[in-house]
Amino acid sequence: MIVSNNSITDCAFTAVRVNASSDVQITGNTALRSGDTELFVEFGAQGAIVSSNLVDGASIGISISNFDHDGRLAVVSDNIVRNLLPRRSLTGARHRHCN
Repeated sequence: MIVSNNSITDCAFTAVRVNASSDVQITGNTALRSGDTELFVEFGAQGAIVSSNLVDGASIGISISNFDHDGRLAVVSDNIVRNLLPRRSLTGARHRHCN
């Protein structure tokens, strides 16, 4: 799976979330102002590459987690992560659920 060259803004939780995928590439995206984690790779993901993304204004920038559930082999490189903020309330109208 390839997720590339997208502009994703104001998500309630996560701009890009990968769960149990193999050989995923998350590259060249702009992810702004998510309420939680901008780029998230978890639960059994194998061979993930997260590179050359701009992450701005989230609570957590990039997370690679849950390798205890058959996940392995991830590379995170050449990303810009800035302006991280404390977790926000999700009751405001500014955030929407991104699909």
